[in-house]
Amino acid sequence: MDYGGHDSLSHGNVIVVREYDGQVCYNAGDFNPGHETRIFDNICVVPMGSDGTPNEMVGHTGSACDGGAHGSGALEAWNNSYYTPLAAATVGCSRGVTNLSDVKPPFELGSTSNPMPSPDQIVAWGRAKLLLDV
Repeated sequence: MDYGGHDSLSHGNVIVVREYDGQVCYNAGDFNPGHETRIFDNICVVPMGSDGTPNEMVGHTGSACDGGAHGSGALEAWNNSYYTPLAAATVGCSRGVTNLSDVKPPFELGSTSNPMPSPDQIVAWGRAKLLLDV
């Protein structure tokens, strides 16, 4: 989930992270004002690391954790549901790793950190998104 360009938009997705290359639910930095990446209303599941240790990192960003205002160029993320092994989601910010609950609004406003869902729940979210249960 490396949003390597500006003006990216990601919303309404069910994301299950496969550990590789340090990627997590999102990986985006700052851009020029008016060209932000926006990530919202997503479900993202981050399973245990391949070495058996819990991975709580859900995103990597630049100055967004410091409360970057709308239109400032900082990544904009909100209303995302993160599911991690310890239900203690963290974000990699310009000042270091920060708990999701400690980032400054409006960044991740309305986002939640949740315990891991069952595999059946993950499949159900995916089926619903693909309209397979209609």
